[in-house]
Amino acid sequence: MTSTLRTRVARSMTRSLVVTCLTFVAAAGSLPGIAPAYAATCGAALPPGSAWAGTYASLGDVTVRSNAGYTGTLNNCTGMGTYGPRYQCTELAQRWAAIAWGEPATWMAYAFEAWAAGPKLPIPLVQHPNGGAQPPQFGDLLVFDHRLYDASGRLVGDDTSGHIAVISKVTSNSVSIVEQNWNANGGTALPINGTTMANRPIFPGQYLHALGWLRPVDNAAAALRFDGRSGYAVRGDGSIKAFGGAPSVQPSATWPGRDIVHGIALRNDGVSGYTLDAYGGLHPFGAAPAVTAGAYWPGFDIARGIALRSDGVSGYVLDGYGGVHEFGGAPAVTVSAYWSGWDIARGIALRGDGVSGYVVDGYGGLHSFGSAPAATGSAYWSGWDIARGIALLGDGVSGYALDGFGGVHPFGNAHAVTATAYWPGFDVARGVAADRTTGDGLVVDNRAGVHAFTAWPELDDASPA
Repeated sequence: MTSTLRTRVARSMTRSLVVTCLTFVAAAGSLPGIAPAYAATCGAALPPGSAWAGTYASLGDVTVRSNAGYTGTLNNCTGMGTYGPRYQCTELAQRWAAIAWGEPATWMAYAFEAWAAGPKLPIPLVQHPNGGAQPPQFGDLLVFDHRLYDASGRLVGDDTSGHIAVISKVTSNSVSIVEQNWNANGGTALPINGTTMANRPIFPGQYLHALGWLRPVDNAAAALRFDGRSGYAVRGDGSIKAFGGAPSVQPSATWPGRDIVHGIALRNDGVSGYTLDAYGGLHPFGAAPAVTAGAYWPGFDIARGIALRSDGVSGYVLDGYGGVHEFGGAPAVTVSAYWSGWDIARGIALRGDGVSGYVVDGYGGLHSFGSAPAATGSAYWSGWDIARGIALLGDGVSGYALDGFGGVHPFGNAHAVTATAYWPGFDVARGVAADRTTGDGLVVDNRAGVHAFTAWPELDDASPA
């Protein structure tokens, strides 16, 4: 690593023109799968969006761009662009957040400020601290602090600005990122152990600390009304969005800036029901009466799904270990599978009798409870936690299992489907709902967007979507 430090911007500059990221001369490792490319022209493409962003590249310009500042000068780009100073690390981060998530064009001055600003945005970004419970994932904003440490972890300086990057890939021991204003490659791979990322070398003998990663609320669920076209989607913060002509409803509880809601269930009136929080709490919306949860785990994120009986006030909550817990007077049921201490149950569906049904595990396995017969014919991914939901049809033995990429897989006598959305390689699908008569339905993504699918009887012999 060179000992030449970048010239710093005078602190008397206005914040609108200040360089917002650290820069230095280095030949950091190239982004895996992307050949290093030195670009001396301001705005020249380093990795284009198509090389790292997958289907998100079709949404807008997410190309990583050179600021032509890798020859000993601070920055050869001048002026402001739509998303901030050209082409600072903050410009790419704000451009990605605007295009991928719908955030404002600019919302930070210095890079480290993104950590505190994220939860206050119109679409709140949840803070996942470095070394915390949640590992990073594709699309997260990786935020570095402005303080500098030596190899022993002792504070040795302050660089004012910090740094920010976009996560492009995560493996068991590395995190690949794309970034501007760091090197001529436009990205690198950083080591990670569990959920802990080590400090990153920046100047000789000095290191930056990763505060953590920001992402929008990532949980979502949806419920269909009896018309099979309209209904409600709930985001992880508890906000409820009507779709397909359903009237708006107001939730009784929301958690701005948190990602805590894991389920929604509709009553027969089609305009009221309950949302389920991660701890097992049940929250009415519309005219639904309050109910008492049958099981509650304060502070423990383990509730995974809710199924409501026809009386509209009783039903079952699924925990991550496979336990099915009655509430509101529903009778207790016996489960056929339980994984003590292993959070692998992903969805629950209730049959018409109101006392039996199925649980889907993360590998796609279907497990009956109550008196439901064994289910057959669904997809299965041994050792891969990728199943995300389950929906039943009117016969009580057929339906669909959902994978995280948006694939809808029939089981029992359900027909193959034609889907309107599929995200290969991206775990963004969160729930599935189906009309019990027609088999048509929808997939809800992690931004509470709903995507229809259509059952086609003539495709029974075709491979499922």
